[in-house]
Amino acid sequence: MNWFEAARGRIGGPGEFPLIDDEEIVEEKAVSDHWPSFFEGSERDVDRLRQEALTVDHLDLPVRFVYLNIFYRLAHYPGEQVAVVVEDQNSAAVHRDDFEHDLEALVRLVDVESAGRLQRIELERLGDMNNRVKHKREPALTWKDAEDMARLSREVLDVILSM
Repeated sequence: MNWFEAARGRIGGPGEFPLIDDEEIVEEKAVSDHWPSFFEGSERDVDRLRQEALTVDHLDLPVRFVYLNIFYRLAHYPGEQVAVVVEDQNSAAVHRDDFEHDLEALVRLVDVESAGRLQRIELERLGDMNNRVKHKREPALTWKDAEDMARLSREVLDVILSM
């Protein structure tokens, strides 16, 4: 199972989220593998992680959680304790500051109010109504369904435009 599948399994509905420092979704070894090491020359992996984190869909809550979790844990990683060479011990605080800055940037990518509003919109109901309109065999929408569909569509567009 990959991280995103694990996160989808743990994030049920609105308000059901693991703690940001949860170690069950992303294992400790994966976090330590992304810690920059002078000895191992892992800067390329860290850059790739940063690029991936910036290009994912941050409105997909499990995906967003995975990257916030990784960067939070890297921002609090005990680099001095696991360092093999003196250079790594001396640069651990700088690396943590860099990861904390990355974490702050990721948090600001999505307006919290907009993300919450989008989550509250009944997207599944909107999709069902949309499919009923597309497929002629289904009974025609009632006026109430059409009104709901228009309202839900407007809410989705409002959230998208406010981002």
